[in-house]
Amino acid sequence: MIGFILVLLGLAGVLFGYRLLRGPSLADRVLALDGLLATAVAALVSRCREWGRIISSCGRGPHPGRVHQHRHRGPLHRRPGKMTVAELLIGAGSVLILLAAVGVARFGDVLARMHALSKATTLGLVMVLIGGAFGLSGANNITFLVLGGALQIITAPVGSNLLARATYRAEGIPHQVDAIDELAEANLDHPSEGQSGRP
Repeated sequence: MIGFILVLLGLAGVLFGYRLLRGPSLADRVLALDGLLATAVAALVSRCREWGRIISSCGRGPHPGRVHQHRHRGPLHRRPGKMTVAELLIGAGSVLILLAAVGVARFGDVLARMHALSKATTLGLVMVLIGGAFGLSGANNITFLVLGGALQIITAPVGSNLLARATYRAEGIPHQVDAIDELAEANLDHPSEGQSGRP
C-alpha cells in the first residue's frame, strides 16, 4: 500500500513541478511550491510511519539503544486494525493531493488553480497526518503530527485568501470571476483603495 501511495504522491509532485516550470505568473509558481511542500510532507509521513515504529522500539529489545529485529520481515509491533485505518487515511489524503495537483496543472485560471489547491491539499494533508498519527506510537510523534495538521488548517485558508487578493489586485495576471465579484463591489464603496477598478 505504501508503494501505491508514494506513486500517487510522485505523480502529484510531477504535476506541481510542471506548473512551477510553466508558470506563467508568480502566483502560479507560489501555488506550485505550496503543493510541492504538501506533497513532500505527505510522502515523508507515509514513509516515516514505518521508521517511527522501528525507532520507537529502540531500548525495548535485548540490547538497549539498538533496533530489536524480529525473525520475520514484517514491520515491528504491527497492530492490524490501526494500520488499516492509517493506510486508508493516508491513501485517501494522497488521492486528494493528486486531485489538487491535477487541478493546478489543468485549470486555466490562477484563481481556479488556487481553489483546487487550497481545498483539496488542506484536507488531503490533514488526512495523511491523522493517518500517520494512527500508525505511530508515542506521545511525541503523535503530538507533532496533530500540531502539523492544526497549523495546516489554520494557515492554509488565510494564506490562500491573501494570495487570491494579491492576484486579484495585480496587473497583468489574467483571472476570471464567474460568481458575484465582491471585491469590485467593495471598490465602489471605497474607490481610494484600488487602482483601475481593482481594490
